[in-house]
Amino acid sequence: MRKHWLLSILSLSLALSVIIFTTNAVKALNDYKADKEAIAETLNFKERVMTSTEWIPLNDVAAKKAYEHDSLQRSANLNYDSAVYYGLFIVGAIVLYLIVVGFYYWQTIFFNQMFGIALIVSSLCLIYLSLQAPFLEIEAFNIDLAFKVPVDIGFWERTFEKTFDGKVSYFYQNKSVFQLIKLLFTGGNIVVGIALVLFSVVFPVFKLLASLFVLLFPAQKQSPLFTKIILKIGKWSMADVFVAGIFLAYFSFSNMNVGVETNAETLLGLYFFLGFVILSIASSYFVKEVSANAVT
Repeated sequence: MRKHWLLSILSLSLALSVIIFTTNAVKALNDYKADKEAIAETLNFKERVMTSTEWIPLNDVAAKKAYEHDSLQRSANLNYDSAVYYGLFIVGAIVLYLIVVGFYYWQTIFFNQMFGIALIVSSLCLIYLSLQAPFLEIEAFNIDLAFKVPVDIGFWERTFEKTFDGKVSYFYQNKSVFQLIKLLFTGGNIVVGIALVLFSVVFPVFKLLASLFVLLFPAQKQSPLFTKIILKIGKWSMADVFVAGIFLAYFSFSNMNVGVETNAETLLGLYFFLGFVILSIASSYFVKEVSANAVT
């Protein structure tokens, strides 16, 4: 229909832009993950402590590892900055898209319908990246790990001290929702995997597609049924946040070790998932308005 022409063009342009930028962002995040895993491998406990190389005095093994760590960390930072750069492009494109749609249809009777559609398209763009991008990374390590080795052979006693300068790594984890789902299924956690698929993928996407149908075809006889389903699912809107909490808790408590330092950092995927939840909830208002007007 004529009223949809601008929205259709803008939505298609946004979708193509998001696909391109998401592809680049995910590639940069994969490179970032590879760099961080290489750091963990280079500085892992077995490699540094359980071999004889760094125990031998007056060698440069520790210095070489420190140099390699710094080089990989710089590469990781650049890759993550690139991912953030592409992510900001996506956010900017979505904001511009919503502003243009809002201004164009503001004084028309189609505003609720058109802006609601724009919110749903934006939500789909956000969830497209959030499901592929990592939510959180967590690592366990020690800094300047020191050992004291007492030697007592009767007539001679002495305590040898050895400090492993810098970081000694125990583990590093960084996974997206899709990667976690795969891990759960391959690891035998079928029930948790199914729950994660339902609450983080199936329910949100179904809600968005059903909302899109109601907004596009408010007069269709199926629209009231879809509206009721959407409102029912709306009661579970916070389940999206709950799933995010489970996801973070999984990383926070898995493979934890007593006596080591841990560090957790939120990553790009969490912020895009949060944006998707907010826009998805906002779109429900417009679905209700359009549906109510269609009935009256």
